[in-house]
Amino acid sequence: MGIGEVGAGQVAADQPAAAPAARAVRNIADVGAGDHLCCLYESEDERRATLVPFVRQGLERGEKVVLIAGADATERIHDWLRDDGFDDGPHRSRGQIVTLVRDETSLRDGLFDPVAMYGLTRAEIEKGAAEGYAVVRVAEDRTWALRGLPSSVRLTEYERQLDAQVRADHCLALCLYDRAKFEPATLLDVLPAHAWAVVGAEVCENLRYQPADDLPSSQRPAAELKRWIRSMVERARAQEALTQERFLMHTLMDNIPDNIYFKDKDSRFIRISRALADQFGLANPAEAVGKSDFDFFTEEHAKQAYDDEQAIIAQGKPINKEEKETWADRADTWVSTTKVPLRDEAGRSMGTFGISRDITARKVAEAESARLIGELQEALWKVKGLSDLLPVCSSCRKVRDDQAYRDQIAQYLEEHADVELGHGLCPDCARKADAGAKPS
Repeated sequence: MGIGEVGAGQVAADQPAAAPAARAVRNIADVGAGDHLCCLYESEDERRATLVPFVRQGLERGEKVVLIAGADATERIHDWLRDDGFDDGPHRSRGQIVTLVRDETSLRDGLFDPVAMYGLTRAEIEKGAAEGYAVVRVAEDRTWALRGLPSSVRLTEYERQLDAQVRADHCLALCLYDRAKFEPATLLDVLPAHAWAVVGAEVCENLRYQPADDLPSSQRPAAELKRWIRSMVERARAQEALTQERFLMHTLMDNIPDNIYFKDKDSRFIRISRALADQFGLANPAEAVGKSDFDFFTEEHAKQAYDDEQAIIAQGKPINKEEKETWADRADTWVSTTKVPLRDEAGRSMGTFGISRDITARKVAEAESARLIGELQEALWKVKGLSDLLPVCSSCRKVRDDQAYRDQIAQYLEEHADVELGHGLCPDCARKADAGAKPS
């Protein structure tokens, strides 16, 4: 097959455009059956930070764990587990974790023999499967092999054999290389046999990965070229999709008038919207990263918001509520808030995120309405009290001329309306008075 025969058109036919891109970055907790990892560590701390969670996770999941290392390193791994608070003694006693020591006796005529070494590793994997373990994971530090390694070719052969078995038998393998001891050329040769590379605390997709296959040697260059072209097309599509997603996210965060925010497990801001940055008096939303509500609000509001978010993280349930925001340098504000758990792709809680809409004007209007309604109710109550005092005859419905009632009304009006009841005559009495005063 010529180069011209492996074009973008053929890639598109082999891989639909709508196919989702594989996740390119993970962590040790995400690895599983079928993964073959290469850890190029630069210190004992890096080696330990990768090995301990890899081994511990396998034991906690009920998987068979096979440790392969030099005699000086195997016991150290068990010490690291104990220092991490994990007792692997019970697992060792029932054979869930086994240790294979590689030393000079493992070499054939003092040289690294990939066939013999792979045979020993394969035997342990098959034994674990025969014992009923659904997954067997192998962790091997390759440093011991340096003593009998004439070139990288034989080590690469071993890694390719192991990679084929990992994918075929759905097992799991972690290969560790000390960068200070192996030649860079050797590491560049063995790296393509691993689908994943451990870099620091992250597990990254290996762009140099070339899976082992059963093709004749003459057909392998064309097959590898085809994989590289497919990979480039997939990554170009993934990058285009990522660029579009970023554009939409930035447009939302920079233009929506509501406050949007993402927080970590300690309720510290990871990202905020432009609107919230303006409310905080920040020139750039990035200035809020690492800070919390306690840096912007009074403790009255910040403490309540913190307690709400910690409850969301612990219980995994969202909340919807109206919140009173109290500020040290301005009047109180009100927001309608929705907050939900922030989870990673594995479903683990990593914080919260939410959106708050300003409802201060509505709350002020509600408070004014409540005040007016209260005044009206008080006025009605006063009218009702006055009506109870009016001396109305129950038969003719006329107001009775009763001095006691008159005195009660006068007192009520003076107390509730600041009115003094007059003592003038009614029209009828005034006419009678005028008639009686005329001379006969």
